[in-house]
Amino acid sequence: MQSASPSSQLERLQLLLLRKRLAAAEEEHTALKSAVHGEVDAQRESRKAEKLRAKLQQLALNEAALQQRLCYGLPPGWESGGSQASSASASGAEGFKWGSWQEGTEVTYTSRRPATGSPGAQQQLQVTHSTRPVRLQRSSLPFAIGGLRAAFYAQ
Repeated sequence: MQSASPSSQLERLQLLLLRKRLAAAEEEHTALKSAVHGEVDAQRESRKAEKLRAKLQQLALNEAALQQRLCYGLPPGWESGGSQASSASASGAEGFKWGSWQEGTEVTYTSRRPATGSPGAQQQLQVTHSTRPVRLQRSSLPFAIGGLRAAFYAQ
């Protein structure tokens, strides 16, 4: 057996030291990589939460806007038969007002088939119409809103 020269022993020690440093550097690299991935995932989750919060806030604003457009319950003046001003505060429908009276004409058409004795005779429909004046007053706020229409109280 030959004894190793001091320079070769020194080289071996240096190689061992380099291997240990390399292993420690690889462990540190793995730990840092894991920490970076964790931070990136946390930021992604935070952005998702922020987006969800913003959507929820927008939904709440849309609901509040819709609630302001709707009135619930009986319109002012209908529940007690009293004056509109005193019952407006009792109904709880803020912003609810009766519009001005509108005047117009109602037209009604009626048709009937006259009774004739001869079976071969040609029968014609008789159409009559009648008109009468009407006055209409509707509420300023709808009590329900659908996809195509809004429903208002009227008298």
